[in-house]
Amino acid sequence: MMSRSRVFIDNASVATYATAIRAGGRASGEPVGVLAIFFNWAPQAHTVVKGVRLSPEDWQRTRCLLVDAGHRVIAASDGMGVLTETFPLKDDPTPTGWYEAPDGALVAFARTPGYETYPGLGWYGVIVQHPPGGRHPAGHA
Repeated sequence: MMSRSRVFIDNASVATYATAIRAGGRASGEPVGVLAIFFNWAPQAHTVVKGVRLSPEDWQRTRCLLVDAGHRVIAASDGMGVLTETFPLKDDPTPTGWYEAPDGALVAFARTPGYETYPGLGWYGVIVQHPPGGRHPAGHA
């Protein structure tokens, strides 16, 4: 018996986008197929969370995150908590802003926008920065 289990893309994490292909290109057309795209997630995520322009000193006390709509960490500059941590983001009622966390860190956030008529997935970019001389985020010096 042949195994149905297969390893694709060297067992890498992927972000998947899929949509129906519809007859005549009409939104209400009969589905005739599927277009699916798999993005190699690791380099995409790395670019987002490590591409923030900070000085080396600021990086020592800063953690940059990408969180999904449920605030689950899906990318982290320190590599910690990915897919296992839910970040306690205080985003209600605004899609962008900042606040001081109970431990004194400043938390800045912005919900990712959609594109044209697509509302997006409700993901957030989050930057957590501890005060100079304060507690350092996990994974940093």
